[in-house]
Amino acid sequence: MLIAMRSHRRRLPVDHILIAGDAADLPCIRAALAILSADSYGQVYVRATADTPLDLPAPARMTIHRIEGSLEEAVDSWVAEWMPCEQDPKRRVTVWVGSHARPEIAAAYAELEGLVDQL
Repeated sequence: MLIAMRSHRRRLPVDHILIAGDAADLPCIRAALAILSADSYGQVYVRATADTPLDLPAPARMTIHRIEGSLEEAVDSWVAEWMPCEQDPKRRVTVWVGSHARPEIAAAYAELEGLVDQL
């Protein structure tokens, strides 16, 4: 059996989206997902307990991840995998990180801003 796989690179420019926050950010996360186009591609990380419902309508290519541990580690891992080391006009990265009241998230967000400013 042959399985055809579609590349996420079929369009130019390539857009990759990260949305991250905790349960208190769910209204903002829901609003951000509502304005994305149907072909948006990326990940949503929500730091929440198992009993917090994550009823987030999202485009088909956006994956929702419940994070019960450190949101900072999840964002760091995403950055290590998806942030370009060099500027590429064919690639756009969009990042929204909530939870600015949490010091570790604010620090991670400041680091992301620094990376974006270098591109």
